[in-house]
Amino acid sequence: MLNLARQFLKWKALLVSCVDETTGQVDKKKEALYWSTIHGIQKQIEELNSRQVSRAGPTPPDFQMVREFIAGLSGNWSSFPSALRNRFMKCLIDRVETRGEDKIKATIFWKAGFQQDVVIHRQRPGKCLKKPWTDAEVTVLKRLYKTSSVHDIMAALPGHSWHAIKNKAERLHSQRDIRRQRPPNYHLWTAEEDNNLNMEYEKGIPVTVIAADLGRSIDAVQVRAAKHKLARNKAVNWKS
Repeated sequence: MLNLARQFLKWKALLVSCVDETTGQVDKKKEALYWSTIHGIQKQIEELNSRQVSRAGPTPPDFQMVREFIAGLSGNWSSFPSALRNRFMKCLIDRVETRGEDKIKATIFWKAGFQQDVVIHRQRPGKCLKKPWTDAEVTVLKRLYKTSSVHDIMAALPGHSWHAIKNKAERLHSQRDIRRQRPPNYHLWTAEEDNNLNMEYEKGIPVTVIAADLGRSIDAVQVRAAKHKLARNKAVNWKS
């Protein structure tokens, strides 16, 4: 059972690799294979659970599995299914009493016999602070929004959600080209190109020169630099 659970989590984690980091396109064939494997493992787990329930008498707990689960909580908590996390918390918590709206005061009654008071600060959606758009970001948005992938656009505009980017593009009357395709001469970035980009970018060399040296477009250089969070020693115009 433990081995099946590990396989289930491993294949779920691999689903991220079905999306191309550069284009944002999904490999449907690969995704279908992964989901088929996940459903097969899930079916095996369900069959084993049903067999255990049908057995006469109580099933002895698997203490080794419990030890491994608890030992890996800090590092693996976010990778566990939400249903599993909820079941685990229900084993520890008797009840939770809450008071208030924006500032929630909660009292947690643990089954171990003690209670804990916590304060949760919740901001209403209408009061959320939005990052203001700079002129440089608007220029980048206009240049990339039509043909670049979602991943590249968000990498070039850190601090803005995709929802905020789409809203800003609509106000600028910009529309995406849903028929966009990868250029025929496109090739992935190599480690050598990344190193050259890093050195030239930090020296403050104009982006047009860097693009010519690497055989890339200005947009490609800009997106790559933003993705790797490169910093220039002095302000340089992208088109200088």
